[in-house]
Amino acid sequence: MLARPPRGNTVRAFHGLKNIRDVPFAELLRLQLSDNATCLLSTKDKTACVLLASPGSGDTPPSRQRATGVIQALYRIESGWHIEYQQLLTVPELQRQSHVCGRSLQLPRATDDQHELFRSVHREHVHVERVAGIVHIKHGRRGGAPGHIRNERSTFWRETIDLDLFKVVTDAPVTSLCD
Repeated sequence: MLARPPRGNTVRAFHGLKNIRDVPFAELLRLQLSDNATCLLSTKDKTACVLLASPGSGDTPPSRQRATGVIQALYRIESGWHIEYQQLLTVPELQRQSHVCGRSLQLPRATDDQHELFRSVHREHVHVERVAGIVHIKHGRRGGAPGHIRNERSTFWRETIDLDLFKVVTDAPVTSLCD
């Protein structure tokens, strides 16, 4: 258990709690997925991303599982263990969402449509029952080259996108953006 909650977590706001003093947070959590399969969730390993099954999907094959996300916090409330995560989205998913919202999608010129994922700035919460496993996704350097792609199924992420604006956001100092 962690001595204090992770910085920037949204647990209190999401669950409508008065405070999170009594909410235990963990850095690692081992889950029993089936009789012979376990999975280790970690908030420190940013390449190990959680693979979430669609709600009510039961024994859906791995190719049909829906969301993938970067784990930000592991915590326990009355209903059990939960994960706070930031979803990873493909370029076609972003294009679809921006079209539905009637907004234009603005991505960097060097975007690799086939292999690059974008991390949502918004944090989501899910019960650990939805965890189908973990996948390792390379985290590239912001603005850097994508690096070596091993095969056609390899993916990586390096940018964060705001799904309200459909623009890539930066954590660079404001002074670096001024002329």
